[in-house]
Amino acid sequence: MTPKDYLTTIRDAVRQDKLNLAFQLLQEFVAHTSEELKEVIAQSGRYAAIEREVRLGTVDGETASVEKNKIRWAVLDFLTALEVAEMEHPTVKAATRQAMSRPVFQQHANNIYNIEKIEGGATFN
Repeated sequence: MTPKDYLTTIRDAVRQDKLNLAFQLLQEFVAHTSEELKEVIAQSGRYAAIEREVRLGTVDGETASVEKNKIRWAVLDFLTALEVAEMEHPTVKAATRQAMSRPVFQQHANNIYNIEKIEGGATFN
């Protein structure tokens, strides 16, 4: 799986409203860069907080929907920035390739491929 394929998989997770999966994949993808990892963790925390508020009933559905959409847009913008950086900066490209060569990353990429092939009503959040 190439970095572009992996980012496309993350984008697909966002499209399918599987934000927890998208954040997990993103954290693995940017684990080698502290600034990007901070951004992913911040957005992930923001999402977790809104989910918690929904469970507790302290936020209405419309507000939660607006906040989730803001998070989705932020993640999609972040993915675009990662793609540009990966294409334009040799050091980022080298770090990405190195991260993707780790065995745990390869295993996760294989799991993603298998999840995408599952047919039926299975949901992975």
